[in-house]
Amino acid sequence: CPEGSEDHTGYCLHEWYQEIALRRLGRAALMVAAANGPILGDRTHVAHPPVDAARHAAYAAEMARSIMAGESPYYLANTAFWLLAAEDGDPFAANRWYKPDGTPVLRETIQALADLPKRARTVPSVPATVSVLLEDGSTVTMELEDYVKGCVPRELPASSPMEALKAQAIAARTFAARAVRQPRHGATAVCTTSHCQNWSPKHSARSDKAVDETRGVVLTFGDELIGAYYFAHCDGHTRNSEEVWRAALPYCRSVPCICGNVKMYGHGVGMCQEGAIRMAQQGALAHEILTHYYRGVRVQRADGTPFTE
Repeated sequence: CPEGSEDHTGYCLHEWYQEIALRRLGRAALMVAAANGPILGDRTHVAHPPVDAARHAAYAAEMARSIMAGESPYYLANTAFWLLAAEDGDPFAANRWYKPDGTPVLRETIQALADLPKRARTVPSVPATVSVLLEDGSTVTMELEDYVKGCVPRELPASSPMEALKAQAIAARTFAARAVRQPRHGATAVCTTSHCQNWSPKHSARSDKAVDETRGVVLTFGDELIGAYYFAHCDGHTRNSEEVWRAALPYCRSVPCICGNVKMYGHGVGMCQEGAIRMAQQGALAHEILTHYYRGVRVQRADGTPFTE
């Protein structure tokens, strides 16, 4: 770590951390802060004045602004919201924003955040069509919903519980919609093999029903479509994405799974398909299955309203 790039609280604003973010996440973070954010009296560099109330407010507001503007991923930066109301005598009480009774302490910071321009939640658009690379090397463009109907029975048995089929339909739709923005085969979004998602023109009435009943529903994290990865079955728990690939995706965290297998089949990241079936058999709804395997995501319709059916 370069000299002077980190103080004793870990409040960091320097290029070394930017490089980590770029290499692991493919994004630059305008500011990266440690868990406690700016602390009164600290210096981000020996040449900088200590953080006073005004600077604390400015730093907190700028971090919040950059997160809302999409300039930095919000799982890398925070502004000490977990210190909102530390109890008297707590080691962090000197840096709390409020007293436990609700009395404001860091008034300038609180006001600075209140004064930030309000921004409505962005609803990512779901494409109507998707380009597909066929096994003979030709490319076709098809309706997204028709494409998903060709994926679901190839990825999950059509005899599976309906809620598992719905979860699979939402994951497949999200995967394809994201691939339209980030094509996986040159200018073509997806192929028809397990490199992307298995697909065939053969449909099933049950899986078609699952697609129709979830039409337009996708998974988002931070107002962006997620990489909705899934696999056949795990060995009792899924894997963090960085254990398999480079990127540490905040929604692909290791979670326990009830699939009942002792060996894993597949990459292990995201939704365990056998686990989804088991959860559905025990009464879980599609959105409950998805939010178990994809942490912190929103299951939402095309208009941004939550899908909880």
